[in-house]
Amino acid sequence: MTYLYPSFFYQVKSIVSAVFSRLARFVSYYCPINTLYVNKQATSNYKQGFSPHPNPKTMATKGFLIAIIVATVTVPALATDYVVGDNAGWKLGVNYTAWAEGKDFFVGDRLIFKYGQGAHNVHRVNGTAFQQCMVPSPLEALTTGNDVITLATPGRKWYICGIGGHCASGMKLVITVASAEAPAMAPAPSIGTSAAANHQNSPVRSCVWILVALAMFMLISA
Repeated sequence: MTYLYPSFFYQVKSIVSAVFSRLARFVSYYCPINTLYVNKQATSNYKQGFSPHPNPKTMATKGFLIAIIVATVTVPALATDYVVGDNAGWKLGVNYTAWAEGKDFFVGDRLIFKYGQGAHNVHRVNGTAFQQCMVPSPLEALTTGNDVITLATPGRKWYICGIGGHCASGMKLVITVASAEAPAMAPAPSIGTSAAANHQNSPVRSCVWILVALAMFMLISA
């Protein structure tokens, strides 16, 4: 059996190295902080008996790769905010099953329930309470009229209104939340729908993770 993998990874490394090298030169030219770091490191190396002339290209490249990885800590900032019901908000007479259809919810996204304070509320419930419209204690209700819920974990999530018979009248929402690291594939929403507008961040999210993988590959193989 011939060993094709080393050759393949070498070619990948060469391509990635060329791309990041060009990006690093751009960053080092327009960001004086790289020069300051090189000068500081040169002084430190000189005191320790090393060469006072480190390779700026290598340092700028590694600095750029590290910056990419650090930037991914802010991936949650790419999360999507969903106003439940869009312009209609959280109220009677809205089909929330239809509203959620076609939308991809990920960990880190946020649901925003907008309604007239006092007219409605929001309860987080389980599947049984959702089906039977079993309203929990009023103390557990969200009542601000602008309730923001961060989707912190993957899985099914259920929400109902606990005022009167609002839940039985259809004021209830169930969604499925996917892990941010492995977003589930879903049919693309049709053009012109609110779902299409809400998911402009999905390609960005994918590009960020691709950059992370490339940066990690370069750092490990450097």
